[in-house]
Amino acid sequence: MPTPVTQARGIETERVDTYTTVGATWDAEAERMAREAEVVSFGSPSAVHVWAERVGTSATAACIGKTSADAAREAGFSRIVYPESPGLQAWADSVLGLDLW
Repeated sequence: MPTPVTQARGIETERVDTYTTVGATWDAEAERMAREAEVVSFGSPSAVHVWAERVGTSATAACIGKTSADAAREAGFSRIVYPESPGLQAWADSVLGLDLW
């Protein structure tokens, strides 16, 4: 919806929702594969909550930053890794630092 400022300036706006915190739908195969994961990457606290509710907290939580890591800790994950400074490369590096491959 246009705000009063954009209306006063004659600017037309359209709201587009591009982010949601609603968990994706999983079929039985996706849930089975999720239960086998040793490491799970989380980019948001809402993703942590959905995973913990559906699968549990036995995997290592590889979080993009401290906010997601805090959510993982609160959800009950016992092994959590995250970079000092959030960011895609640092996040990937924290996963590689687990020396799993």
